[in-house]
Amino acid sequence: MKVMCMNPKKTMILKTVLKFLSQNEIDKPLTISNIAQELDIGKSTIYEYFNSKEEMLLSAMNLLNQMILDSLIKPEDLTLSFEKALKKHLDRLYEHAKKHEMLQEYVNHPDIGKLPREAKQHMMETMHETVHALTKFLRDILDIGVSEGIIKAVGPMRRAVVESLIFGGMFLSTDPFRHIEADALIAETYQAVLTLHR
Repeated sequence: MKVMCMNPKKTMILKTVLKFLSQNEIDKPLTISNIAQELDIGKSTIYEYFNSKEEMLLSAMNLLNQMILDSLIKPEDLTLSFEKALKKHLDRLYEHAKKHEMLQEYVNHPDIGKLPREAKQHMMETMHETVHALTKFLRDILDIGVSEGIIKAVGPMRRAVVESLIFGGMFLSTDPFRHIEADALIAETYQAVLTLHR
Protein backbone atom coordinates (compact mmCIF):
# COMPACT_ATOMS: atom_id res chain seq x y z
CA MET A 1 0.00 0.00 0.00
CA LYS A 2 1.23 3.47 -0.87
CA VAL A 3 2.21 5.82 1.93
CA MET A 4 0.05 8.91 1.78
CA CYS A 5 1.66 12.34 2.10
CA MET A 6 -0.68 15.29 1.97
CA ASN A 7 -0.91 18.78 3.27
CA PRO A 8 -2.47 19.42 6.69
CA LYS A 9 -5.63 21.10 5.35
CA LYS A 10 -6.45 18.17 3.08
CA THR A 11 -5.83 15.76 5.95
CA MET A 12 -8.09 17.83 8.20
CA ILE A 13 -10.88 17.64 5.60
CA LEU A 14 -10.53 13.87 5.28
CA LYS A 15 -10.47 13.32 9.04
CA THR A 16 -13.69 15.31 9.27
CA VAL A 17 -15.21 13.11 6.56
CA LEU A 18 -14.23 10.08 8.68
CA LYS A 19 -16.03 11.61 11.66
CA PHE A 20 -19.16 11.85 9.56
CA LEU A 21 -18.69 8.29 8.30
CA SER A 22 -18.29 6.92 11.83
CA GLN A 23 -22.02 7.69 12.30
CA ASN A 24 -21.54 8.25 16.01
CA GLU A 25 -19.65 11.51 15.90
CA ILE A 26 -21.92 13.86 13.98
CA ASP A 27 -25.67 13.73 13.34
CA LYS A 28 -25.71 15.84 10.17
CA PRO A 29 -25.74 14.25 6.70
CA LEU A 30 -22.40 13.92 4.96
CA THR A 31 -22.42 16.72 2.42
CA ILE A 32 -19.67 18.99 1.18
CA SER A 33 -21.59 21.91 2.71
CA ASN A 34 -21.70 20.23 6.13
CA ILE A 35 -18.00 19.30 5.96
CA ALA A 36 -17.16 22.93 5.11
CA GLN A 37 -19.41 24.20 7.89
CA GLU A 38 -17.87 21.79 10.41
CA LEU A 39 -14.39 23.07 9.51
CA ASP A 40 -15.47 26.70 9.17
CA ILE A 41 -14.11 26.89 5.62
CA GLY A 42 -15.71 27.60 2.27
CA LYS A 43 -16.95 24.83 -0.04
CA SER A 44 -14.51 26.19 -2.62
CA THR A 45 -11.64 25.19 -0.32
CA ILE A 46 -12.83 21.58 -0.40
CA TYR A 47 -13.11 21.73 -4.20
CA GLU A 48 -9.46 22.82 -4.33
CA TYR A 49 -8.60 19.28 -3.19
CA PHE A 50 -11.48 17.14 -4.46
CA ASN A 51 -13.49 17.23 -7.67
CA SER A 52 -16.49 15.46 -6.14
CA LYS A 53 -17.97 13.99 -3.00
CA GLU A 54 -17.11 10.54 -4.37
CA GLU A 55 -13.43 11.43 -4.69
CA MET A 56 -13.48 12.88 -1.17
CA LEU A 57 -15.07 9.70 0.25
CA LEU A 58 -12.56 7.43 -1.47
CA SER A 59 -9.66 9.58 -0.29
CA ALA A 60 -11.02 9.47 3.27
CA MET A 61 -11.22 5.67 3.16
CA ASN A 62 -7.67 5.52 1.79
CA LEU A 63 -6.53 7.70 4.69
CA LEU A 64 -8.35 5.43 7.15
CA ASN A 65 -6.59 2.37 5.74
CA GLN A 66 -3.22 4.12 6.04
CA MET A 67 -3.97 5.24 9.61
CA ILE A 68 -4.83 1.64 10.54
CA LEU A 69 -1.56 0.37 9.08
CA ASP A 70 0.45 3.12 10.77
CA SER A 71 -1.05 2.32 14.17
CA LEU A 72 -0.82 -1.47 13.94
CA ILE A 73 2.34 -2.25 11.97
CA LYS A 74 5.45 -1.37 13.93
CA PRO A 75 8.59 -2.73 12.19
CA GLU A 76 10.62 -2.27 15.38
CA ASP A 77 8.58 -5.12 16.91
CA LEU A 78 10.38 -7.51 14.57
CA THR A 79 13.59 -6.92 16.55
CA LEU A 80 11.97 -8.25 19.76
CA SER A 81 11.65 -11.80 21.01
CA PHE A 82 8.67 -13.73 19.66
CA GLU A 83 6.68 -13.54 22.88
CA LYS A 84 7.21 -9.80 23.32
CA ALA A 85 6.53 -9.04 19.64
CA LEU A 86 3.32 -11.05 19.51
CA LYS A 87 1.97 -9.73 22.80
CA LYS A 88 2.72 -6.12 21.84
CA HIS A 89 1.01 -6.65 18.50
CA LEU A 90 -2.03 -8.25 20.15
CA ASP A 91 -2.23 -5.38 22.62
CA ARG A 92 -2.25 -2.86 19.78
CA LEU A 93 -4.87 -4.85 17.81
CA TYR A 94 -7.24 -5.07 20.75
CA GLU A 95 -6.72 -1.46 21.81
CA HIS A 96 -7.36 -0.37 18.24
CA ALA A 97 -10.60 -2.38 18.15
CA LYS A 98 -11.78 -0.71 21.37
CA LYS A 99 -11.39 2.70 19.73
CA HIS A 100 -13.92 1.57 17.11
CA GLU A 101 -11.62 2.35 14.24
CA MET A 102 -12.30 -0.85 12.37
CA LEU A 103 -13.10 -0.64 8.69
CA GLN A 104 -16.60 -2.14 8.81
CA GLU A 105 -17.77 0.68 11.06
CA TYR A 106 -17.15 3.08 8.19
CA VAL A 107 -18.10 1.06 5.12
CA ASN A 108 -21.67 0.54 6.38
CA HIS A 109 -22.41 4.27 6.12
CA PRO A 110 -25.23 5.01 3.62
CA ASP A 111 -23.02 7.38 1.61
CA ILE A 112 -20.52 4.57 1.02
CA GLY A 113 -23.41 2.39 -0.13
CA LYS A 114 -24.36 5.04 -2.72
CA LEU A 115 -20.93 5.06 -4.36
CA PRO A 116 -20.75 3.76 -7.93
CA ARG A 117 -19.77 0.13 -8.37
CA GLU A 118 -16.26 0.96 -9.63
CA ALA A 119 -15.60 3.18 -6.62
CA LYS A 120 -16.78 0.45 -4.22
CA GLN A 121 -14.55 -2.04 -6.02
CA HIS A 122 -11.55 0.27 -5.61
CA MET A 123 -12.37 0.71 -1.92
CA MET A 124 -12.64 -3.06 -1.42
CA GLU A 125 -9.28 -3.58 -3.13
CA THR A 126 -7.67 -1.02 -0.83
CA MET A 127 -9.22 -2.71 2.22
CA HIS A 128 -7.93 -6.06 0.96
CA GLU A 129 -4.42 -4.58 0.70
CA THR A 130 -4.71 -3.39 4.31
CA VAL A 131 -5.79 -6.83 5.55
CA HIS A 132 -3.00 -8.43 3.50
CA ALA A 133 -0.39 -6.08 5.03
CA LEU A 134 -1.64 -6.85 8.56
CA THR A 135 -1.60 -10.58 7.84
CA LYS A 136 1.93 -10.40 6.45
CA PHE A 137 3.13 -8.54 9.53
CA LEU A 138 1.57 -11.18 11.78
CA ARG A 139 3.30 -13.90 9.75
CA ASP A 140 6.61 -12.05 10.14
CA ILE A 141 6.11 -12.16 13.93
CA LEU A 142 5.25 -15.86 13.80
CA ASP A 143 8.42 -16.45 11.76
CA ILE A 144 10.39 -15.07 14.71
CA GLY A 145 8.84 -17.78 16.89
CA VAL A 146 9.81 -20.43 14.34
CA SER A 147 13.39 -19.13 14.12
CA GLU A 148 13.62 -19.12 17.94
CA GLY A 149 12.35 -22.71 18.05
CA ILE A 150 9.36 -21.75 20.20
CA ILE A 151 6.78 -22.75 17.59
CA LYS A 152 6.84 -24.93 14.49
CA ALA A 153 5.94 -23.85 10.97
CA VAL A 154 2.43 -24.94 10.00
CA GLY A 155 0.58 -25.40 6.74
CA PRO A 156 -1.77 -22.89 5.10
CA MET A 157 -4.97 -24.17 6.75
CA ARG A 158 -3.55 -24.09 10.29
CA ARG A 159 -2.01 -20.67 9.57
CA ALA A 160 -5.46 -19.40 8.48
CA VAL A 161 -6.94 -20.73 11.75
CA VAL A 162 -4.28 -18.90 13.78
CA GLU A 163 -4.92 -15.68 11.86
CA SER A 164 -8.67 -16.06 12.42
CA LEU A 165 -8.08 -16.61 16.13
CA ILE A 166 -5.99 -13.45 16.41
CA PHE A 167 -8.18 -11.19 14.31
CA GLY A 168 -11.31 -12.64 15.91
CA GLY A 169 -9.89 -11.52 19.25
CA MET A 170 -10.44 -7.94 18.07
CA PHE A 171 -14.20 -8.54 18.10
CA LEU A 172 -14.04 -10.44 21.38
CA SER A 173 -12.13 -7.59 23.01
CA THR A 174 -15.00 -5.18 22.22
CA ASP A 175 -17.87 -7.49 23.23
CA PRO A 176 -19.85 -5.41 25.77
CA PHE A 177 -21.42 -8.54 27.31
CA ARG A 178 -18.20 -10.38 28.12
CA HIS A 179 -16.02 -7.76 29.86
CA ILE A 180 -12.80 -9.58 29.03
CA GLU A 181 -9.59 -8.12 30.43
CA ALA A 182 -7.14 -7.30 27.65
CA ASP A 183 -4.20 -8.87 29.49
CA ALA A 184 -6.11 -12.13 30.00
CA LEU A 185 -7.15 -12.21 26.34
CA ILE A 186 -3.57 -11.60 25.20
CA ALA A 187 -2.21 -14.32 27.50
CA GLU A 188 -4.81 -16.86 26.36
CA THR A 189 -4.32 -15.98 22.71
CA TYR A 190 -0.56 -16.40 23.07
CA GLN A 191 -1.04 -19.84 24.63
CA ALA A 192 -3.48 -20.82 21.89
CA VAL A 193 -0.95 -19.79 19.22
CA LEU A 194 1.68 -21.98 20.91
CA THR A 195 -0.75 -24.90 20.96
CA LEU A 196 -1.75 -24.49 17.33
CA HIS A 197 1.91 -24.40 16.24
CA ARG A 198 2.96 -27.67 17.89
